[in-house]
Amino acid sequence: SVNTIAFGVLATLGTHWSLDYTPSKTFYSNSAFTDSFNQSLSLLGGTTFEKWTFQVGQTYTSMTTPRIETGRQTSEDTYGTNASADYRFTDRIQLDTSLGHQVRSTEDFNSSKDSTITERLHYQFSERVDTSVNLGYGYSSVSSGPDMTYTRPAVELDWKPTDKVSLSANAGYEIRKFRSGGAGSLKTPTFGAALGYRPFTTTSVNLSADRGVSTSYFSNQVTRDTGWTVGVRQRLLQHYYLSADYSGQKSSYISTNSSLSVGRADRNYTFNLSLSTIFFQRATVSVLYQNTHNSSNDAGFGFTSTMVGFDLGYRF
Repeated sequence: SVNTIAFGVLATLGTHWSLDYTPSKTFYSNSAFTDSFNQSLSLLGGTTFEKWTFQVGQTYTSMTTPRIETGRQTSEDTYGTNASADYRFTDRIQLDTSLGHQVRSTEDFNSSKDSTITERLHYQFSERVDTSVNLGYGYSSVSSGPDMTYTRPAVELDWKPTDKVSLSANAGYEIRKFRSGGAGSLKTPTFGAALGYRPFTTTSVNLSADRGVSTSYFSNQVTRDTGWTVGVRQRLLQHYYLSADYSGQKSSYISTNSSLSVGRADRNYTFNLSLSTIFFQRATVSVLYQNTHNSSNDAGFGFTSTMVGFDLGYRF
């Protein structure tokens, strides 16, 4: 069994800042896992000035959890710093500039630092249709393996054809170059899409899919991930909420060093089901079910797991 106790604090600091902090303690009955203390912190701020909109954010998480990629319980600390400045030229044209710096530090696996800058030029055709042309550039340094740079040109579309249907989609092409190791450039078509349908006020259906490349937990490797999710949420008998989602992901591990041969490929499928209700206006209780199956051509990473449990929460 797995038991987690969490306590969250959300505070508004003045008119421009918010602070969110959640510590938690997880207990495992299986001796193969170690009890862990996890925590997450988020500080967000924003303001507007004439035609400008500014936002900054700092996040921190410290977690020790089982991971599919590593095949074991993995401890890591992550730090994220983000800033953006948006300028609206007209009612239809806007330029967004985003900066990001992400640090992932692990005890036994590859640590990484990613710095990115993205420019987005929006053109809003109407209240229901917004488009943009994007260009992103990033630099990744890793503790074991060659550092890398990448460019990501892309186009985006946000469309709300009716009050019940919404669509967000992007398509691009990433060119990732490795600064040592002799491996050639990695070229990957990328995409992301999310479709929402709300036929009734008590029913919602969501579909999403995405594809991208990221630094791996293993040295001299990156992962190319393609995933999808189908989800449904339904209110029952006025007071109960049923949620179900089914997701799949294909992960390919690619060498960043010409002298290293890598051929691992995983396929993961997860089904989640929950039934929840609210009582005493501030308390929530949920019954949960999860089934996960991961198949891999690399011995030791395939598994099947089933979890049944409940979640009890109270908001002060």
